[in-house]
Amino acid sequence: MVRHAGTWRFLNGNEIGIVLCAYALDRYRAKGELTPRHVIIKTDVTSSLIEAIAAENGIQCIGDLLVGFKYIGEEMNRLEAAGHSADFILGTEESHGFIMGNYVRDKDAASAAVWLAELAAMLKAEGRSLVDYLDDIYARYGYCHNYLTEIRLLGAKGIGQINRIMQHLRETAIERIGRFVVTEKIDRWQGDPQPHLSSTDTASRNVLILKLQPTPETRGIRVTVRPSGTEPKFKIYIEVLGRPFERAVGEAAKAGIIDIQQRLERDFMTYCYGILGVDFPERGFLLFWQLPLDDKMAYFAIENRLAGLTDIKDGVERKARMDDLLAFLGANPVQKVDAAFTARYGKGVLDYLGLA
Repeated sequence: MVRHAGTWRFLNGNEIGIVLCAYALDRYRAKGELTPRHVIIKTDVTSSLIEAIAAENGIQCIGDLLVGFKYIGEEMNRLEAAGHSADFILGTEESHGFIMGNYVRDKDAASAAVWLAELAAMLKAEGRSLVDYLDDIYARYGYCHNYLTEIRLLGAKGIGQINRIMQHLRETAIERIGRFVVTEKIDRWQGDPQPHLSSTDTASRNVLILKLQPTPETRGIRVTVRPSGTEPKFKIYIEVLGRPFERAVGEAAKAGIIDIQQRLERDFMTYCYGILGVDFPERGFLLFWQLPLDDKMAYFAIENRLAGLTDIKDGVERKARMDDLLAFLGANPVQKVDAAFTARYGKGVLDYLGLA
């Protein structure tokens, strides 16, 4: 968390990785030590802005690794075997994984914390924050919006649905995703080493990347998908990389990139729902995003009955019936559906039912 302009601002793993990358290059350059041999390492689902920063500063970035910090450690071992350990600057992964230095082959929050504390102290002396520093990076290189969403598909049925989506995306020649033109598809099951080293290696490689035609405002757009290795969900990483801008128009530039991400999210998820034969309502995107797909569809099946509870005169009974209808949604059910309900009925659930 960063204190900025009187409020607390959360920095995600990608944003921290971007800050650490830019700060490292600033410090190496200030000491006259930055050379084309230097290397930054990241996973494929980690922000492409890090690759852009490395390229524009004339250093190397190994940026196409599979998800998992072990792959960063493997590249560090290769650098060491080739006698180039000293050329390694940092490794980063979007899920808050960072390493600076060659003393370990796994993520180490301590080293990242030291670098960030040092930078934050320097910025504080200038009356600035880490958010200001990040905004300077975006203005210079372009705003990169990385967004992770998911489709939750539970149980044995869900495993089959996830496999069906992956099979379709892998085997079908996809020309468009809604309004977005597909220019390239990358299947990470391919490539070295072959054959796969183990079942866990095969699972890690079950990744597809769709590169999409950039818009005038962007330098790159892509969607990366994979089944979760630990939870019953289909993970969707959306990245929209914008162009450099003047600081004065920074918020407008960011808003434009976020709008592209949101349109792509809806188009892509609607496409995936179509693979499963699900006619997903537009208002479904207003439901709590982590609800399983079956629960989202179940809500729409009972929505008319929920609204019809106004016919019950007794408020206590009305509240009990509402709780019973929404019980399948777990804790805080009204909050999970309120936006979708409001979009149809003009009021939130509690207001509409006279229970506020």
